[in-house]
Amino acid sequence: MEEGHFHSHTRIVKRSDGRSAVAAAAYRAGEKLANEREGGFSDFSRRKGVLHTEIMAPDGAPDWVFDRKELWNRVEAREKHPRAQLAREVELALPSPLGKEGAIGLLRQYVNDQFVSRGMVADVAVHEGHSDPRNIHAHVLLTMRALQQDGFGNKVRDWNDLKNVRQWREAWATYQNRALADAGHRVRVDHRSYSDRGIDREPGIHEGPKVRRMKSRNYRPRSRRVERRSWSNRPTWRVDYRQIDHGRTRAQRNHVLRWRNHVHRTSGKRLARAVDAQISRSQFNQAVQQAREAGKRLRAAGKASRRAQWLERRADQLLKLHRERTSEILSVVFRSSNPSKALLEYAALRQAKLSAAQQRLKDRRATAAFARQQARRAAIQYRNLQSEIGGRRQDAARKRVAAAHEAALRNISRQDIRRSALSDAQKQSMLRSWEDTHQRSRSEHRSDR
Repeated sequence: MEEGHFHSHTRIVKRSDGRSAVAAAAYRAGEKLANEREGGFSDFSRRKGVLHTEIMAPDGAPDWVFDRKELWNRVEAREKHPRAQLAREVELALPSPLGKEGAIGLLRQYVNDQFVSRGMVADVAVHEGHSDPRNIHAHVLLTMRALQQDGFGNKVRDWNDLKNVRQWREAWATYQNRALADAGHRVRVDHRSYSDRGIDREPGIHEGPKVRRMKSRNYRPRSRRVERRSWSNRPTWRVDYRQIDHGRTRAQRNHVLRWRNHVHRTSGKRLARAVDAQISRSQFNQAVQQAREAGKRLRAAGKASRRAQWLERRADQLLKLHRERTSEILSVVFRSSNPSKALLEYAALRQAKLSAAQQRLKDRRATAAFARQQARRAAIQYRNLQSEIGGRRQDAARKRVAAAHEAALRNISRQDIRRSALSDAQKQSMLRSWEDTHQRSRSEHRSDR
């Protein structure tokens, strides 16, 4: 059996985060909806990638429920508290082997059985992936109050039980596996984590489309602590990415985790740690080299920026000089009752030179602005790369990486490397590192004696 991708994530749409149920529904459905509470419109009508939208409600629901604008504006009007919880969103990854129609049918059955049958109103939107067409996923916006003929009643507290989230996740895996089996596919999904399933494997870090777009532009965001605040400046979300990606980028950390899991699965823990240390040392050396190249680009960009600024100041001085001389000759022309032809020609020449100086200054300013922008970008890249290798503590970071690499190699033997599932090139690289480490160890032992 092949293992498929499982994703089910539940979150709350809250005013304390500065969010609106109308805006959330408009974005997911790709529509333009009037927001009666805030005034104005939430316009996402030019949004691409929306494959299917529909509103599902319990039997006997009033007609206004199936009007998306009316539905979510009534939800907003019912909530009076400035930090109210407006809706619940369930994000689901749909099984791509079933195709678009089969996945939407499965989703409709799941939403009806798990949410609508309990009295919730579900606003369903199916999206396709930005970069991968197989990444078909659904956003299900759910109401949190009991539905009535003229609006919404009290909130149903039973729907907020954490056990529901676990039940919904397990049910979504069950529905997918049943549909995949009926369609004759060998792919299966599992909602449990690796630790719950007894699998000795580290999960990767979710990158997302934004990080992938950064990676395609060769931009490497530095690992840092991120904090988001609400409209009232209250901290609502904190993530320390340094504890997640160990001071690397997410792509680098995922690369290390993939190799560690592969080697651990095929060769054992000690070799997995050695491979991890080998990759860490290689990435550190690569980051050092990239930081040196970024420093050279920064110095070149700074030099170009200073040159462009000097040319801009020079062009400004020449413009002032041409403006003064043109003003002088024009004053002579205006004071003269019958200026000569030569004087008029000279005045026209001065005006032409003044126009050329103005255009030159404009061009030099544009060039200087572009040079300053390039210098700022080079400075940002240089700071990001410097932060990866420890900045001013680069020597300590290098010693720490080298010590971890040497300690990991001392715990394995040549036979461990040769019997591993690594490729020939990787085995040769590991063997060279192993020989260097043990040769250095023998030399230090002789010197001690």
